[in-house]
Amino acid sequence: MPEGRAREVALKSGVLFPYQNIGLGIMPPLYEGDLLYMPTTFPGISPTKARQILQITDRIIKSFSRR
Repeated sequence: MPEGRAREVALKSGVLFPYQNIGLGIMPPLYEGDLLYMPTTFPGISPTKARQILQITDRIIKSFSRR
């Protein structure tokens, strides 16, 4: 660990860094016309069935997209 002024700067930046990133990565930026779809299923669903449901919903959503 550095000494003196460099130590102070290192400690302060180490404390401030996490706070400037709060809220980032939780919600992507959305613009007019964007669609955010977050599918959920029951906990006991098999991976095969989940994949099948996602493929069906993807096709339905794509059918509404602008061309």
